[in-house]
Amino acid sequence: LVCLKETLELPAMRAVRAHLASELWLGVIAQLPGYVADKPGSVLSLTRVLPWYRYPAPRLIGQVKA
Repeated sequence: LVCLKETLELPAMRAVRAHLASELWLGVIAQLPGYVADKPGSVLSLTRVLPWYRYPAPRLIGQVKA
């Protein structure tokens, strides 16, 4: 799950993170073949997890890509 840093403390995102870190969710994931929950509900930096990823340059609204 990827989200903006600014949304991490919103009530809805806190609820999602709490559910992902719950024992109930770990049990669901454990039932799926080929899936392993590694630190569910933890907040990780996208560039730390995917060091090759680069954010695209911000564009102004209405700006056309060349």
